[in-house]
Amino acid sequence: MGNWCSCSYKSGWSKRDACPPGFRVKEDCGCFSDTITCEFTGSDKIDTDRAISVGARYTVRGACTSDPTNPVDGGTQPGPAPSCSGGNGDFVASWNTKCCRTSLGGACDVYGWAVINECSERPGDLVFDVRSPDGCRQKATGLSNNFAPMEWCKNAKNGMGAGTCWLPYSMQSDQKCFPYDKDVGQWVPGANQWGGTTKKGGDEIVLDGLEWAEPEGGWVDGGKALVKPTIHTGSIAVSGGVGLACLVGVGALARRRAKRTLKQPEGNLELSGAGAGSV
Repeated sequence: MGNWCSCSYKSGWSKRDACPPGFRVKEDCGCFSDTITCEFTGSDKIDTDRAISVGARYTVRGACTSDPTNPVDGGTQPGPAPSCSGGNGDFVASWNTKCCRTSLGGACDVYGWAVINECSERPGDLVFDVRSPDGCRQKATGLSNNFAPMEWCKNAKNGMGAGTCWLPYSMQSDQKCFPYDKDVGQWVPGANQWGGTTKKGGDEIVLDGLEWAEPEGGWVDGGKALVKPTIHTGSIAVSGGVGLACLVGVGALARRRAKRTLKQPEGNLELSGAGAGSV
């Protein structure tokens, strides 16, 4: 007797193509609901010498000095900030930032400087979904990893539009992104962040990411570092009947916490001097 409660797929999709190459389709279906998940299995094809891990960013801060002079201008260099490993993270960048008292009108009355360490939560993702040429910048902010089945750009050769589907990408140390497999598909930037289309094959197209701005107080201890923690196979499942599907996040969706900040010592925190502080 056949299985009357098998998984139902959207029109034009099947188990064979619900997820892109490098992913496995996982089914957990019954008579009243379907759960179909894309699970990443292609770690053997990742260029681990090039790809860095992408996780939610958070900052930890050291104690403030009592010297209002910018360290770049000869002021006292603050002591180190707590290490990222204390918050189960990996070091991303370190810079000096102002310690402020709020003055009349809400302006910063600088009374000292402190060191900020920016960290990336573990585990991060070596492969993630990108839905437009602007998606690389979005991922660097800690945007969640959603490998939605039946939503990847399987017709990439036809020039799918930005935001209509996703393709797997990795990030390199300069925060730019490269396709996991350009023959599966890659994004071609358009005239603006909402433009762009997909294509298959051809020369590799590297997408722009977040750019580091020189912090007002200067970098500390070399400034930026590679982040290479453990790989994570974040995924997203589709639950419910076809036509009334509910997206249920799995795995790396916890990265929506993107800007978690640990408890800090005395003084207020101002990150306006560093591009890294904006992620």
